[in-house]
Amino acid sequence: MFTEPCRKPILHALFQVISSANFRTGGDNNDFMHGWLNYQVEHHMWPQLSALSYQKAQPEVAAICAKYGVPYVQV
Repeated sequence: MFTEPCRKPILHALFQVISSANFRTGGDNNDFMHGWLNYQVEHHMWPQLSALSYQKAQPEVAAICAKYGVPYVQV
């Protein structure tokens, strides 16, 4: 799908959102049972962050995507 490396951070984030999908997120038990692998969108945007940071970032990323009409897939 993407043939050249992305050199602009905002485009990198956009590519990660539209090419990734999260499983149901939220709740410490649910996230623990998934091993925090249910935050794929956030992980691909910021691979260096901790699992707890993904938990905090997820609602904000989803809200920003909704605001700008970017598809945020969560199954």
